[in-house]
Amino acid sequence: MHYRSKPQAMLAATLLGSLITSASVYAEPIEEIIVTAQKRAESAQDVPISLQVLSGEQIRQLGILRADDILSHFPNVSTNASNEVNTGFTIRGVGTSNYHGNVARAIGVYQDDVSIPSPFSGVLGVFDMDRVELLRGPQNTLFGRNTTGGAINYISTKPSLEGNQNSFVQATYGRYNTVRGEAGINVGLTEAAAFRISGLFNARDGFFTNRLNGEKLGKQESYSVRGQLLWQLADNTELLFNYHQADNSGTNKGTKAIGLGEPGNPSQPCTDNIGAFDRITDCVIANDFNPSNTDFHDVYLAVSPRQDIKMKGGFIKLSHTFDSDFEITSISSIEKTDVALSKDNGGANVLTFNPMQDATYKQFSQELRLLSPTSGEFRWLLGGLYLEEDLAQATIVRRDVNPAAPAGPGPNAEVISYNLLDQKDRDLSIYGQLEYDLSEDFTVTLGLRYTDNDKSAQSNFGVLVSPIALFSPETFIDRIIINEMINAGASDPRIATVAVPNFTLTPKQNLSELTGKLGFDYRIHTDALIYTSYSRGFKSGGFDTRALAALNGDAGKPVGAEFLDAFELGLKSNPSEALQVNIAAFYYDWQDAQIFSVIGGVPAFTNIPSSRIYGLDADIQWAPDENWLVSLAFGLLNSKITDAGNLGGVTEGHDLSNAPKFSATANVRREISIGDATILLAANARYIDERFEGINAARDFASTKDGVFELGVRADIDLSEQSPLSFSVWADNLTGAQYCIEKRLLDPASRGAVPGLISGAVNCTPSDGKTIFGLTARVQF
Repeated sequence: MHYRSKPQAMLAATLLGSLITSASVYAEPIEEIIVTAQKRAESAQDVPISLQVLSGEQIRQLGILRADDILSHFPNVSTNASNEVNTGFTIRGVGTSNYHGNVARAIGVYQDDVSIPSPFSGVLGVFDMDRVELLRGPQNTLFGRNTTGGAINYISTKPSLEGNQNSFVQATYGRYNTVRGEAGINVGLTEAAAFRISGLFNARDGFFTNRLNGEKLGKQESYSVRGQLLWQLADNTELLFNYHQADNSGTNKGTKAIGLGEPGNPSQPCTDNIGAFDRITDCVIANDFNPSNTDFHDVYLAVSPRQDIKMKGGFIKLSHTFDSDFEITSISSIEKTDVALSKDNGGANVLTFNPMQDATYKQFSQELRLLSPTSGEFRWLLGGLYLEEDLAQATIVRRDVNPAAPAGPGPNAEVISYNLLDQKDRDLSIYGQLEYDLSEDFTVTLGLRYTDNDKSAQSNFGVLVSPIALFSPETFIDRIIINEMINAGASDPRIATVAVPNFTLTPKQNLSELTGKLGFDYRIHTDALIYTSYSRGFKSGGFDTRALAALNGDAGKPVGAEFLDAFELGLKSNPSEALQVNIAAFYYDWQDAQIFSVIGGVPAFTNIPSSRIYGLDADIQWAPDENWLVSLAFGLLNSKITDAGNLGGVTEGHDLSNAPKFSATANVRREISIGDATILLAANARYIDERFEGINAARDFASTKDGVFELGVRADIDLSEQSPLSFSVWADNLTGAQYCIEKRLLDPASRGAVPGLISGAVNCTPSDGKTIFGLTARVQF
């Protein structure tokens, strides 16, 4: 972020400060939150796990629209974004950075207890939600698919059998033609059946300008819909059908760039220090062009800004409770995700580095869980999951050769490298957890998990070179086009040279592991619980599917599994009815962490032998009186690579990627009554410290992302208790924070496999960087 003091930032900070300092001293009880983090309904304060929850009401008030929007509302949570729509989560520094998305993630993402493995799930609409639960640390004995670093479960509002209630429709209009519509309609069909249909639509003009043609970029357009049918087969038997669909289109924002070369002689380092992305430097990229400019929202994009994600799926959930209060649950689900992405990482006046992805993810899963009664000194959970995923993916990288290169196939040459991947992934796991009360206040928890993972793939690699441009810059090159060129071979007049002939590899990997958890919790007071645990997390390996992986011999070698040994000590307490304080300290030993980074001068997906992480989470809620609620949370994090092995370009002792040392969130709400009307004023703030995109000290100058401070305010106006109509006035990013979602060095020195493939730039995927405000009207019925 390049942060500048702005009038709206000063106003917002003053508002937040006045809300806090003027709070009354009269106490009001903190509302109890019920969660299902351990697959049974219980108070969040009774669960011996570091967790945070956003209720459906909080989700609405915070304006959360996408799954990855929650990043702004939890400390020690960030993203390993590969682009605007591939937003892998990181919790306590543990996450998976992989542009190609063909490996399981370290953070399990679930929608109504169903695993969503695609790294593009961040674009899923968050609407008509009951709550979102975030669990920190390995949860491998509670969830069907392993969760090395934690789990995030989005839990939607279920149909109600109590008639046509809890329904709503709301509409929003805001700055930059922001248009949003959300609805949740509950229909009681019979005394034993109900249907609920929910949906979300979001659109906004783009406010980034492509300086090549004046086109507006960053346009948003998405919709999500969910239909649920609840059927009460008997008093203790429930059947739930779910169908959901989402579509994210619009355009990406392009890429901002700063050159590294001296004007007139790009091969020499520039003497002007690298500055922010909203000022002009003297530096140029490899073709002697200076891409810097004074407007953060001006970019160069020479290729198609395509950004299409389509998801659909559903599940059948059958639950039965026996007379003895034993519960059995079966969840059968299918999911499909289609991806078509195109981006130019160069940020230059000509095509420089254009990655494209054409992929289809298909998943089937069957989960079965048995749950003991809640009462008694023994409580247990036993579950099993079978999951199959089929991935058909074309990863294509298109590059134009630098015309100033002293050697190469020609001044207008074009290089297309590709990998056509067909991968099958099968997971079989059996997991369970037992809680035993050693005394009324002292409980021991033991969990085990057996995982068998089988992966196989067929990867077709190749590199094509032509002395002329093969396609227009706006062409989206997909699997069909590549297959046409492969089949035509030398007879295709577009291909002059086959730098690396098409060849096929068939990597395989089979891994079986037993992991588990041992924990103790002791209620030292009626309102205070202390807990400690040791957990071991496991995540299966994968394959390096970069086209260039075939050139250095890495393509056929599977990336190994990773393991996390986690130690945690925590306290959950309510010192008074008006105050809640939760704190957890942790230490992680992370072995063979899977990382996508520049290794030996080229991008690679590989394992880092050893890393360690330790830190602290804390969240505080205070209700000074019935009209106030103050929520504060912060995270401290210290990460280090302790053994880099023989990986070139990995600095031993370096921080892990996207692991900020400090992060914090704050939310202050005050309710005011004026006659029959009620006004709820709220301010929410977030700060995240600077962090590194990479793990090479020599590249830190180009991959360090600055700290970010964002602030939003909102006023909800209910006309009266009898009126179904309410209004909200809101503003997001009052600080006008401008920062890089992704920032890294692009081709600093090496010409790669083909002479002239060098960009010589630092690139940045920009945040919105705008203050957005608007008005929302809601009808509740």
